[in-house]
Amino acid sequence: MQALLVGAIPLAGLAAHVARVDNSPLVGAPAMADFYADWCVDCARMKRTVFAEARVRRARSRVTAIEFDVTAYHTGQQRLMQRLNVFGPPTLLLYPASAENERPRQRLLGAVDTATVLHALDKIAAKPST
Repeated sequence: MQALLVGAIPLAGLAAHVARVDNSPLVGAPAMADFYADWCVDCARMKRTVFAEARVRRARSRVTAIEFDVTAYHTGQQRLMQRLNVFGPPTLLLYPASAENERPRQRLLGAVDTATVLHALDKIAAKPST
């Protein structure tokens, strides 16, 4: 059975990994969760076009990007997707730098274009005004 990958972490090891990084500088950083599947036509197109663009790569480098491979959909993936209210790929969940807020600031569902992804990444990576 293929493991769900979070970054490069199998779902089974996710709890231990979260415990290890709980006090890391990544906590409270803006993040993007990308749910994709190899069989998803829109996911493949976005990977070839949107995510291949230099502007998107630069914007994405300012956030913690976590990829969830749901190609081999199984019970663990189903539970995670239900918990996060993800119905299927492609879905991008964008989280602000606030550690208090576990809800995404924005959800991008289905195929999205470069401008939409850039706007969403810029929005969550922006420094909060004081």
